[in-house]
Amino acid sequence: MKRINTILVCLFMTIGSFSFGQDKLDFKEVLKQAEDGNDFAQYALSIMYFTGDGVSKDYNKAFYWWQKSVEKGYAPSQYSLGVNYFILRDKKIL
Repeated sequence: MKRINTILVCLFMTIGSFSFGQDKLDFKEVLKQAEDGNDFAQYALSIMYFTGDGVSKDYNKAFYWWQKSVEKGYAPSQYSLGVNYFILRDKKIL
């Protein structure tokens, strides 16, 4: 139980560090930049899909964009992808 609590805290810290103190991101602009290959925009889009911030919640799209960002070597995406696969591994969501 302690391990899961630690993982959840890390997840919320990741999501919180992304959105804390920033203006709300425009989904269309983030999507355009993500499609153009911007690794941070891909990461941001994955968080938006994962949390349902500015767009309908969609775990499959979230993981798709995390993977795209991971392929570019973006470390926060690598961390988020691994943690969220671990958390959701038994949920039959993906």
